[in-house]
Amino acid sequence: MTRRRLLWLAAMSPFVLASGGAAVYALVVLLTQGPDAEVWVPSRGDASAASWIALIIYSVLTALTASMVWSLSAGADRAPDDAADPRDG
Repeated sequence: MTRRRLLWLAAMSPFVLASGGAAVYALVVLLTQGPDAEVWVPSRGDASAASWIALIIYSVLTALTASMVWSLSAGADRAPDDAADPRDG
């Protein structure tokens, strides 16, 4: 893995951490207050959902965000030959 790809992953990691943190929060609410507890989810109408639904939403969001960041960071490895840094290995 090159330095460029690591920098890209570090720059995009707050999005993965935020969605992962929301998933952990929904899991904690589910375990402590039960499946009928209300958890905030972004929406246009009612801004809350049952904790088990929020857990599913945030888990899927975390998986999608992580996979998008990983696949987009692969493009950081493909630099034109004239702009490539010889120290990147």
